[in-house]
Amino acid sequence: MLNASLASYCVYVCLYVEAALNGIKDIIVKHPTELKLHKVAIIEKLQERICDTDKVVRESLYTILQSLIFPSLKEVYLFLPLFSTFA
Repeated sequence: MLNASLASYCVYVCLYVEAALNGIKDIIVKHPTELKLHKVAIIEKLQERICDTDKVVRESLYTILQSLIFPSLKEVYLFLPLFSTFA
C-alpha cells in the first residue's frame, strides 16, 4: 500500500516538474528579453533539476539548456560545469 502511494506521488511530482519546465521554456520563447534580464535566477532554478531522478525531467532540462539558454548567453563557459552532469 505504501509503495503504491509513493509511486503514484512520484509520478505526480514528475509530471508537475516537467510541466513547470515547459512553462519556463514557453516564457523564454515568448519573451526572450526575460532571459537576458533574469538569466542568473532562471539558471539557478533550472540547475536544481540537473540531478532529478526522473529521466524525462532531465531530458527536458537538457533540451531547454541546449536549445534556449546556452545559445542566448555570451557567458556560456561559466555554466559548462553544470552541463557536465549530463555526460
